[in-house]
Amino acid sequence: MAVRTEVSAGAFILRDIDGELKVALAQHRRSEKIWNIPKGHVEPGETIEQAALREIAEEAGLFNVTLIRYLGSILRESVKENGDIVQKTIHYYLAYASDDHQQPSEPTDNKFTVVGWFPAQQAIQLLPYESDRAFFREHLPLLLIRS
Repeated sequence: MAVRTEVSAGAFILRDIDGELKVALAQHRRSEKIWNIPKGHVEPGETIEQAALREIAEEAGLFNVTLIRYLGSILRESVKENGDIVQKTIHYYLAYASDDHQQPSEPTDNKFTVVGWFPAQQAIQLLPYESDRAFFREHLPLLLIRS
């Protein structure tokens, strides 16, 4: 059994759609019910900000995104099938995607199928990890009130 550490970065991406602020979630190919916050590994030589923007483009197909502010990080520990323990630090940003009609409708990472835009209350219910739901509730409470 080995213990390894990983660092990921991503963002809670907002967009005004028909006067309502919505949150982007990326749908994972392995199930129609798996919606995730776009995020992923920080590559060697990449800043956390660069990784967040790259992962947003790859998993959600969104390229015209502005990182508004750093929200903080969470630590998630998981055990792999071989017994290895992975301690992952996930850094989150608040971001805004402009309504640019030139953006692709599909993610560039073939593990993801589509980006969906949801009211905050619905988005929080779709998140698969309690740590992500708690982070959302803690850092974006005004979105929960408005939706």
